[in-house]
Amino acid sequence: MNTNRIKNSQPVIRTREALESLIGEIAAIKNRQRLLTAAMDEQIQFIRAQYEVQLAAQNEALEQKMEHARVWSEANPREFGAVRSIETVHGTLGWRTGGPSLRTLTGWTWDRVKETLKSMGAAGYLRVKEEVNKQNLLSDRETLGAEKLRELGLRVVQEETFFVEPKLTEVPELAERA
Repeated sequence: MNTNRIKNSQPVIRTREALESLIGEIAAIKNRQRLLTAAMDEQIQFIRAQYEVQLAAQNEALEQKMEHARVWSEANPREFGAVRSIETVHGTLGWRTGGPSLRTLTGWTWDRVKETLKSMGAAGYLRVKEEVNKQNLLSDRETLGAEKLRELGLRVVQEETFFVEPKLTEVPELAERA
């Protein structure tokens, strides 16, 4: 038989006065929690306000530097070669090619593409709810060819986004705080 019993140290409330007292204690604890939370939030807001201006300045400086790097990259495409990125001492910059997507030609709508596909008997490129199956068209874009896509009112586009990936190092001021 297990003799290690945990004794319930909670008092049993037997009267209405004891219940009123307990509810008063609960209310006092909740109010102290609210006051502490409000004080904490006030300090957080104060600290946030101290750093927001500095962070905004850093963000603006970063955007300007990124724009300078992008402009230089566009002006010097031969520096990139076929790999589309450059490794530097402080990081890597380059161009990322996004996934292929379909866009309608000028003057075409997706409804017009849908009707053209229907009239050509190309139902495999239509979904049951009758919308253009862009994924199938994209996966068959090589087979279809640019001319066929043009007949359907489509063109394939791939956008590029510029990136800079800095090699981050430990910042002594942050390490001291940790």
